[in-house]
Amino acid sequence: MKINDAKKILKNIIEKKVHIPVLLVGQTGVGKTWLVREVAQTLNIEYIDLRLAQMEIGDLIGLPITIHKNEHNVVTHWAKPSWWPEENTRGILCFEELNRAQQDVRQAVFQIINERVLHTHKLPEEWHIVAVINPPDGFYQVDEIDKAMLRRFCILNVTPSVQEWIDWANNANISHDIITFIKKNPQMLLINTKGSLLRNQIPTPDGYRMLSLLLKENVIPPLPYLKQEVIAGIIGKEAATAFLSFLRSNKTENVDFTTGEEIVLNYIEKKEDIIKKTPIELLEAIDEALSILEHENLNSKTIRTNINQFLLDISNYNYEIFIHFCNLLANNTNEEIQKFFSKLPARKELTKLIKNKRSPLEQLNLWQKKQEGKK
Repeated sequence: MKINDAKKILKNIIEKKVHIPVLLVGQTGVGKTWLVREVAQTLNIEYIDLRLAQMEIGDLIGLPITIHKNEHNVVTHWAKPSWWPEENTRGILCFEELNRAQQDVRQAVFQIINERVLHTHKLPEEWHIVAVINPPDGFYQVDEIDKAMLRRFCILNVTPSVQEWIDWANNANISHDIITFIKKNPQMLLINTKGSLLRNQIPTPDGYRMLSLLLKENVIPPLPYLKQEVIAGIIGKEAATAFLSFLRSNKTENVDFTTGEEIVLNYIEKKEDIIKKTPIELLEAIDEALSILEHENLNSKTIRTNINQFLLDISNYNYEIFIHFCNLLANNTNEEIQKFFSKLPARKELTKLIKNKRSPLEQLNLWQKKQEGKK
């Protein structure tokens, strides 16, 4: 169900005063909580948000108090918890993370959902109950909700459409680059989590909102490999790689290309500028290029051509740097980079030199003699 459809249903339930609790189920970051708040704001009613995973039973149900009716009659009552709605008010009581809550907390919530009461306290007539959860699909560390509790809910499975997100993003001042990227790569807005590992980050609509904040405030350093790592930490490696590739291909004005990135992605076009860099600048660029290679598609013909030509050119310009880069590629801890290097034509010229144990200076002397012999 789309976000806007779920909003309409929840709004209708509240306006028509239908006391059926609503359970919103959806992946993290799709806008479930935002949806509920938006409905409350639209209807100009109150909104109470309880994060059940962070609550203990005492936080939820309040504390017991004793009342002395007379010397022979002492009874225990429960004080209203601080969050309990006031009488003659209207609002939404939202139970966040219901399937992450402790068992005793869920049992207390069950009473509210089922009977609209907590001990002797009755929920005001114009308050409506909503619960929000992530699905128990193996990706989230959540519990199964008891079937007896589930049957009390109207369950709405929420998934935003791409157009809904784009409409929201335009109104929310999200980065134009991100909006254009999603328009051209709609599959990157949200990835089904089924079968994914919990430790892997994935793209979500809210993730793109957070990324937009970082981009607009220039929080991410301009180094491409840092961009890759930071962005992947928000929207996942696959989406981050696609997004950065999109930025490069569109050459948006807020994208700075560093020497390391140019070596990997654009060397043929920029070779004359790159080869003139100082040895220190080239060494820094090589380290950066290696980090970029870890996140790129090493089957790319463009990348193979760029790295191969850079190796050939640098071998004539600064042989020590040439040997250094080849060693880093050949002995890289990433096996994919090792395989990538083993297939480069330029590698054939230095296989023997890489394997021997001569010092860089000895290797340089051998190379110079070889060049003199060619003359």
